[in-house]
Amino acid sequence: MRVLGVDPGLSGAVVLYTPSTGEVVARRDFRGVGQVAKAVRELGQKATFAVVEYVSARPGQGVTSMFNFGLAAGVPIGVLETIGLDWVDVVPQTWQRWVREYVGLDRMAPFSSCEAALVCAPERHHDLFKRSKDHNTADAFFLALWGAIHAWERPKPSGGNCSQTRLPMLDDLLVRQMARERDLHLLASQQKTPPDEGGVE
Repeated sequence: MRVLGVDPGLSGAVVLYTPSTGEVVARRDFRGVGQVAKAVRELGQKATFAVVEYVSARPGQGVTSMFNFGLAAGVPIGVLETIGLDWVDVVPQTWQRWVREYVGLDRMAPFSSCEAALVCAPERHHDLFKRSKDHNTADAFFLALWGAIHAWERPKPSGGNCSQTRLPMLDDLLVRQMARERDLHLLASQQKTPPDEGGVE
């Protein structure tokens, strides 16, 4: 099983987490929505399912700012739907409350996703969470971790963008993942095969 965590926006991050090995692969520091789409597509093709943070406009944001953020936030969902990867959206309160419980942090204590990630992530990946702006990478990591731990429970979306009432059974998700990987392998093989140059005699 591999879970994709998506913290939307140009300042966000995309993380692919493999629970069995603790491997964390991150894409971040995006310069445009095209890079966001590429990250979600490349990592999403290797994932079993995805967890996307549900986001909305904040009070005080200008019209242009809201439009740009909405565009960057909508791109990951469009890519996930295009590649056929099952996903759920989760409001920040849900996963942050769970992280507090997971790391034993008092609910009234200040919350830092980077500090929490340094506790939960394998030491070999700590460099992903050491910059001041790496809280977005930490958020994406925890979205993936939340999904991995709750996968057997078929989590329900708590945001408002996902059309599914809950994720399918994990066994079904794994079968779909294998089918996607088989199709990608077949496509790659076809692209490597040279065209038939034979002519009519």
